[in-house]
Amino acid sequence: MKTNLFTANDPNCWHLYSWKQFCDFENKSNTTIILPVIGFTDWKLGYGLNAEENILLPILAESLKKLDNQFPILVAPPIRFGLAPFKNSFFGLDPDTAHEQIENLIESFQASGFRKILFLNSSPWNEPFVDAAGRDTRVKFNVQPFCINLSGIGIDLEATSESNLASIQSLLAHTTRKNPKAPFNGFSRESGDSLFRQSSEDLCGLLKEINDRAPLPNNGIIPNKLDS
Repeated sequence: MKTNLFTANDPNCWHLYSWKQFCDFENKSNTTIILPVIGFTDWKLGYGLNAEENILLPILAESLKKLDNQFPILVAPPIRFGLAPFKNSFFGLDPDTAHEQIENLIESFQASGFRKILFLNSSPWNEPFVDAAGRDTRVKFNVQPFCINLSGIGIDLEATSESNLASIQSLLAHTTRKNPKAPFNGFSRESGDSLFRQSSEDLCGLLKEINDRAPLPNNGIIPNKLDS
């Protein structure tokens, strides 16, 4: 039975593959594993605590639809529990536990034969944490990490100007198909549609750049200068 851990084209969904299919999976070294990292936050936009998820995952699904399996990508089930350092964020983990959670997942990907890992992060305050986790897993597991934040594809959840809040509301209206009960001045479904298309295109371009990066030599093992 299919579950909705992530909804996209079936070839892109990690959780739909059997163990045997993973064993038979071809071209693992050039496959990008996408690990969405999502927070629960009350952004005061009228869309509940899962607003980040309702932004990030539809954009990702649209990008994969545009790419149409031009190159191999697998999306792992999202991490929905990260840091939650402020009073408007919820279900958070302490930094050590959050870091260990990521390390356990990356170790599993690496043990399955995959080394090109993309952290796709939605929370502004998780950006330094995810960046540090990427560097640590590079050293510990010899993987090839990349990181893309929502702010890198034109969506700034921290900007508090009314025009930006209206823009994010408009985007959420597009992805959820529901208008907010209290729209900010400047809200429009048309601007939400436009931002969704542009962000999806931006993510498409970044995914192509990651795919074009050659796998690391020597299975990603970092040379030890003391051994030379």
